[in-house]
Formats: sequence, structure tokens, C-alpha cells
Amino acid sequence: VVLLPLLLKSTWSDWKQTAKYAFTFALMVLILFIPVLLSNLNESLGFIKYAEKWINNAAFYSIFKWLIQNVIYFFEFNISCISCITRWGIFILYIILIAFILKRKPGNQTEFFSKALLMVAMLYLISPTQFPWYYSWMVPLLAIRPMVSLLLYPLLLPLYQIKYLSETIIYIQHLPVIFLFILELNGNIWKDKFSFWDRELNKAN
Repeated sequence: VVLLPLLLKSTWSDWKQTAKYAFTFALMVLILFIPVLLSNLNESLGFIKYAEKWINNAAFYSIFKWLIQNVIYFFEFNISCISCITRWGIFILYIILIAFILKRKPGNQTEFFSKALLMVAMLYLISPTQFPWYYSWMVPLLAIRPMVSLLLYPLLLPLYQIKYLSETIIYIQHLPVIFLFILELNGNIWKDKFSFWDRELNKAN
């Protein structure tokens, strides 16, 4: 689902290919959601509860929610569902990030996998549920297009097992990686660390 816009962007000039991918995706989603559609779509459904309320081990999301709470209290807005606003805010933020990533069509395989990694990584970094095993989403892409900051994650994610000791452990897990991730994106650190990967990918084009 996350990478579909990138795939469609890459094939946009070939409308037949784009239509084929879009149809295949829609069919797969329909098949996967048949059990959900056949069930009672109410608040007792685990799928809906997860989408609306679930939060776990989320550093960026918690900070984002804290900022929204303080803005609401400062301006004395009468808003009861702060979590709803926070989730919509995260969703809008992610859409903006995706739009920025997809602003330009990937010119080669290196760019395609780089953009794919950014889309998946940013989803994980700002998600309200940052279970350690969700990191596995990035592993296949990191094998193709490594980023040092994200490769450091496995050093910190095991702290999840002791996060009950202190709330700060959540931030120790994620904030250093987010900080290094931003620096690496800006080219401030590890700019050419995996440049040989780019050369090998470009040779395959």
C-alpha cells in the first residue's frame, strides 16, 4: 500500500502498465479485506480500535501529540478528541512527505529503491505504533539501499523489552536514529558511505 504511489509514479508514462498495477492492487486489497467487510463494522472491531486508539512505543508521535495538547490548552480550544487530531495530523504530515518524495519520477533503480526506503522509513518513524518487529519492513530495502542511520536501529530497539522501567526509554530508542536520519538525508554525515551500492545498482540499469 505504501509503495503503490511510487510504483504508479514510475510507470505513469505507460498507462497500460499503470492500469495493470492499479487493478492488481485493488483486487488484492479487496480479497484481503473480505473478512473485515463481512464482519460487523463497529467500534468493537479490533481493526478499527487499532486504527483509532492504538499507540505503543511511539516517540515522534508522543512528542507530536504533546505539542498539539499544549497548543490546544494555550489557545483554550474546546476539543475533546486530541488523539483524533494527532492521528489526522500525522496522516497529513505523511502525505506531505510522500508528495515531496514523489515530486520527481525516479530516474533509475538507485533512486527507486532510495525513495521506497524513505517512504517506508518515514512511515515507521512517525507511526503511533513503533513495535520493534515493524522495523522488518525496512530490512529488504536496506539490503538494497543501505542507510547507516537506519542500520543502527537494531542496537536500540531491544530496549523495548525494558521500556516499562521508564518512559524515556521510548525516546532513547528512536530519537537518536531520527536525528541521524535527518543528518544523513541532508548529506551532513555518511554521504558516500555506500556509494559503491549506487554504482552497482546503476550498472544493472
